[in-house]
Parts: sequence; structure tokens; C-alpha cells
Amino acid sequence: MEKTPFNLEIPRLDESIFKHKLIPSNPANNNWSSGVVTYVPRKFESIKGVGNFVYYYGIDLPSKTIAPVEAIFAIGPVKRRFINSIKLMASKEAILPLIGVLLMGRKQRGRFFNKVCQYFNEESETTMRPYYLDDLYCSVVKEIQKFFEVFLTAIGVEIETAKYTAEIIGCMFEFDNAYRYPGQDALNETTKERLLKYFPQEVERLVQLNRDRVPNRDASVPVKFKAVGKVLSIAWIFIPWLRNAIKKGIESMNWDNVKLDEADIFHTLLFGDYDTRGLSLQRRIEIYEAMYPDISKRPPRVIVTNK
Repeated sequence: MEKTPFNLEIPRLDESIFKHKLIPSNPANNNWSSGVVTYVPRKFESIKGVGNFVYYYGIDLPSKTIAPVEAIFAIGPVKRRFINSIKLMASKEAILPLIGVLLMGRKQRGRFFNKVCQYFNEESETTMRPYYLDDLYCSVVKEIQKFFEVFLTAIGVEIETAKYTAEIIGCMFEFDNAYRYPGQDALNETTKERLLKYFPQEVERLVQLNRDRVPNRDASVPVKFKAVGKVLSIAWIFIPWLRNAIKKGIESMNWDNVKLDEADIFHTLLFGDYDTRGLSLQRRIEIYEAMYPDISKRPPRVIVTNK
């Protein structure tokens, strides 16, 4: 499937990202929640082979990725279909259909998975194609893409189809910190060696960790992670060829690139949607305030609105 060139007429990764109305927020108030409240961006930088970075006034550490509003809305439906498909595979209603797939021969099974990926790619590109980044994905997302590309080819998907599917999945993480940061946080709590040696136990532990770190107001997120964990654990325990594919995917990853780095840790201090590193929002606010005891010298923050 031919991919659209990087430069398109559709707005993306340009100055339009900074054209939202910025309403100054009181730096002394308690409105610390992430989302519409953010630091004031001053510039962005795109480095081929490395990624996109946003720099903010008063902060030396840039945040990874740039998420135009259009990209977020385009990716939403694809992300929901992807997660719902995994939740379906983890349900009891899927047992008999999955048994049918497992009974297929290796070549027939490979053709089946290849078709599934092709349909997923064709459906996804109708909305996501303008936002593919080629060699500008952040290091974390590149490792996620590497895992899926190796995993999918190991179960029989053609290499070009697998690459395209991996790019789409990576794109979902690139433009959604609510997925990327918790995913990094979970991988930060384990190692490649532990996953390969104690995979089912580690997956169960990391899923519980995710549930413990998501505030009650968003109870749907742990359900998604639980479904993913259940599918992976079942595959690892009962299906040898899937276990081997998962192993190959994990072994292909550079673990240092998926962990939270110094910039990620700083930018998750006020990330109110998830208790990163097991620290509550209140505790992270205390750390932030200790870094900037003088309120007047704190990096300016604003409320972003399209009105």
C-alpha cells in the first residue's frame, strides 16, 4: 500500500499548532490537572531520525511529540476499534472463533492474519494517513513499532503489511500521552529479562500496577490494559507459536528507549490523569513546588481553548 508523502495540504506539525487562544492561568491556584492546562509553547523542533520536540518558556527540557488537534480526532476512532478488538478477543464469546484460527495450518494462519492487518490498514488510513510521521516518531514509539513489526512477521504477516500496521499502532501512541506515559511507566517497572523469564506473572503485576495508578474518575483505562494483559498471557501460556512471536518482539526492543527519561519525568509531574511512578498528583505537585519555591519564577502555564 502506497503511503502519502510527508508534506500534505492538510495542516500538520506547523505553526497552526500554536494558534489556539491562550488564557493565562493563576500560577498560585490549585488547578494543576493536565489536559487543557499546559505550559506556554515557544517553539518546536523536528529532527529526522530522532523525533518532534516542543520547547516551553521557562523550561529547558522539551516534551516529545506534537499533537495537532486534527490528529487527535483522526486517531480516536482507530484507537477505539483497535482496543475493542483486543477486548473482544479476551471475551468468552471469542473462544470458538479463536479455536478455529488455532486449528489452521501455519501458512493458512499467516494468510488469515495478513488479511486482518490489510483490512485494519485500509480502514485506518482513511483518517490517519495525513499524520504518519515516517522517521519523526519519538524513540519510545519506534520501539513499540519495532515490537509489532517483528511480532506480526513472526505470525506470518507479510513484511510490508506488518510495517504499515506497526506504524499505525505507533501513531496512536505518538499522539496520545494518556497511552504513552502509562505504557512507559509500566515498562519502567520491569526489565526485558524479567518479562522473558516470568512473562505471565509480570504482565499480571503490571496490569495491577496500572489499575492502582489510574484515578477512579477514568475507570475505563484499566479495563483496556486488563484485556491486553489477558490476551498476551493466554497466548504465552497455551500457544507456543504466539509465545515465540512475543519473545521475538520483546527481544527486538531497546529497553533504554522505552523507559521514562528526565524530560518525561518532568512533564509527568503535573500529569493529572495517571499517578506516574506510583506518586499521587499531590505528591508530584509538592515535588514541582520544591523545584520552584518562588511562585513568580515558575514556568508560565495557560488554559488552551479554541474559542
